[in-house]
Amino acid sequence: MEYKKFYLLIIVCLFSIGIFAQSGTEKISISFSKIPLKEAMARVEKASGYLFSYDATEINAEQLVSLNCKNEEVRLALRKMFEPTNITFKFQNKQIVLALSSKDALTSKKGTTKTVTGTVSDGAGEPIIGATVIVKGTINGVLTDMDGKYTIKAREGEVLEFRYIGYNSVEQKVKDKSVINIAMAESNVNLDDVVVIGYGSQKKESVVSSVNTMKPAEIAIPTRSLSNTIAGQVAGVIAIQRSGEPGNDDADFWIRGQSSYAGGTSPLVLVDGVPRSMNDLDTDEIETFTVLKDAAATAVYGSEGANGVVLITTKRGRAQKLLLLSTHNIVLLLLPVCRS
Repeated sequence: MEYKKFYLLIIVCLFSIGIFAQSGTEKISISFSKIPLKEAMARVEKASGYLFSYDATEINAEQLVSLNCKNEEVRLALRKMFEPTNITFKFQNKQIVLALSSKDALTSKKGTTKTVTGTVSDGAGEPIIGATVIVKGTINGVLTDMDGKYTIKAREGEVLEFRYIGYNSVEQKVKDKSVINIAMAESNVNLDDVVVIGYGSQKKESVVSSVNTMKPAEIAIPTRSLSNTIAGQVAGVIAIQRSGEPGNDDADFWIRGQSSYAGGTSPLVLVDGVPRSMNDLDTDEIETFTVLKDAAATAVYGSEGANGVVLITTKRGRAQKLLLLSTHNIVLLLLPVCRS
């Protein structure tokens, strides 16, 4: 029994030694020059079958590396690639573990990581509750408390990114100071724009339903019909042109997909409050173009608006100086001359 245990132990040791001896001995052929480290690792992984493992807070994956080898062992190729850098590597089964050299690791950890505190406020000086403070490029982040204060650990040279809904994000580089106070400015979302809705018009800031508006300049595209123009212009609108035959090339379009397979699926189109086809309109006639998509926006139209509503208002005449616009198209037709 003891002999069996002894033989088993020898077999296990020999097998482990064999695996250790084979680590990094596979041969690869690969060539690249001055590309980011993360891209280089992806290429080596594909060529060798190994996977890289590293600490993203230590290893700069954006630094440029080069390698040119032909039928060389993986360990020798990596030694050549990392020679100009401060990165070391070791094999663990089918993984390549990267780390900084011992000297650089100690240097990077001495006096560089610090605790940064501060307050995030708005333009009026009021604290912003729940703002996100994150070290850019990492998953190290915190939220501000009830007083708008935060505490986060970061290294000198790293960038702190401050985010909050409705405000422009702010980036601040960590330097020698341990206190960073930030004042965030509100983002400009044009809340004073006037939006046409089912029962009139109101400011965009007071609209709580799903409404999309398009300016005339956005739909001034030289196409034959308006239904072809809005394809890809409005979120949630799907348009399909089934034929290119002249006179039969209008696109079928739906708002937020087809709502019925038995009844009609076309949205309700109102031009100046009158149901009609919008394909007969010229884009130069349009003043506003609005798409009502959800139930809250289309409720005023009842069952007619079940598939969504498109509201179009045309331009109105107004008192102004006489303005004449003229468009000329010239077509030259050259006929071949036949000589007998």
